[in-house]
Amino acid sequence: YKAATLSAYALARLRLDEALADPRWTAAPEEQQGDYAALPPAIIMDLDETVLNNAGFQASQLRSGLAYDQRLWDNWEEKHSAHLGLVPGAKRFILEATKMGVKVIYVSNRNQKFIDHTKEALVRFELPIVEDGLLLNTGSNDKTPRFEQVKKKYDVLLMIGDNLRDFEEQFKCPDLGQKTPEQLEAAIQTRKDRVDQAEGSFGERWIILP
Repeated sequence: YKAATLSAYALARLRLDEALADPRWTAAPEEQQGDYAALPPAIIMDLDETVLNNAGFQASQLRSGLAYDQRLWDNWEEKHSAHLGLVPGAKRFILEATKMGVKVIYVSNRNQKFIDHTKEALVRFELPIVEDGLLLNTGSNDKTPRFEQVKKKYDVLLMIGDNLRDFEEQFKCPDLGQKTPEQLEAAIQTRKDRVDQAEGSFGERWIILP
């Protein structure tokens, strides 16, 4: 797992270097024309299992023989930010990107009502939080409106996450309750097909972690 996350962040750094080598970032201000470099560069990152490691929460569920429960997760978010860890490679990448002048925007489905606890964790790990750079869940797991909000202000060079929906909502798995085996297989195949259609984005502008 650690080797996989370190590899993903090494690739992310390589892609970031490539993106910043574009003339819109390297040209002197007097050489830039029109809106060529009107928007500052940014990266969109998920938080849980992308930056923040919640192994403690998962371990407590396993020890207690519990399935996922939103109430347990809410309790973890509110009361256990001190038990969070970091995903290997994340901090170094974030600090390097920031040093290069790239804004890091966190788009997460952590609950907005626990935003202070999330901020506490990021501050504890000495990770930068830019103004309006922490966009949490205010009622919908669909990140699309928040992605669009970021793209109005920034030129997004990379997106980094551990779930397909950290990139586009088209990957959302349909409701699989009370489905026939044929319907289940069709739903699975649809998601596989969508990944195939987006193949050119993975490892390029989308970096996915395990």
